Amino acid sequence: MFKSNYYCLIAGLPDIVADDNKIPFLLSDFLEELQLHLSSKDYKFIKLFFLHEDNRTLLSLLEKKEPKETGTANYPASFIEEQLRAPQTLPSYMIEFVNNHNQEKKKYDVTDENELTWLFYDYLLKTKSDFVRDWFEFDMNLKNLTAALNCRKFDKEIVKEIIGDNEFAKALRSSKLKDFGLSGDYQIVDKVISINNNANLVDKEKQLDLLRWEYLEEKTTFEYFTIDRVLSYLIRLQIIDRWSKLDTDSGKAVFNSLIKRLKESFEFSEEFKV
Repeated sequence: MFKSNYYCLIAGLPDIVADDNKIPFLLSDFLEELQLHLSSKDYKFIKLFFLHEDNRTLLSLLEKKEPKETGTANYPASFIEEQLRAPQTLPSYMIEFVNNHNQEKKKYDVTDENELTWLFYDYLLKTKSDFVRDWFEFDMNLKNLTAALNCRKFDKEIVKEIIGDNEFAKALRSSKLKDFGLSGDYQIVDKVISINNNANLVDKEKQLDLLRWEYLEEKTTFEYFTIDRVLSYLIRLQIIDRWSKLDTDSGKAVFNSLIKRLKESFEFSEEFKV
């Protein structure tokens, strides 16, 4: 597929590295800049990388909780709230999820959050961009493998924690082998198994993000001025932004909330307490 080249935009982007503790500009400002420089077709790909924020808003509203507005989501909370009764203009996976929820039925036998996430990945894996499909499948595999290893470690059922229906997900649900029979075909498996042995949750999360960073750099080695290079840069900005926020007091509160949720899901031993 023909790709547009964005020479001036990409040449002007400041260098970023994985251990940066602050992004060079706000994500909201970067989005405005991208909208000015990218074709409408390519900018639609950019918007896909913020749908996870809309997912959080949707779940919060269904749980009767106050959603957190970020300034980078695709839809304001008020719009999503209006769509809950009869969704029409949300992405197709959201419409399917809301309709199923309203009819008290499920497409997949998992929690509401996991069902929305599953539908979300189904949606993304059908996009016309090879880079987008490959990235989100890589990310889904990484999250699924981490979930499966945690389930094994704490003697929890794996099946309902795995999303997607690719061969990787099927192996995680069915295999009893240490590496789920996947390490021969997926280099990432042995690395993630090693990372999962880290008792420090913060270090473990950072190492997983480093795997994502390395994947993105390798994936775009020869994509110098295309939309794929822009998307790779955007994802890496999001990684830096997430960790920079966790260094603030409010970010620590968010992280502590995450740890609390993990502890409620699994019975952590003393070595996991932070």
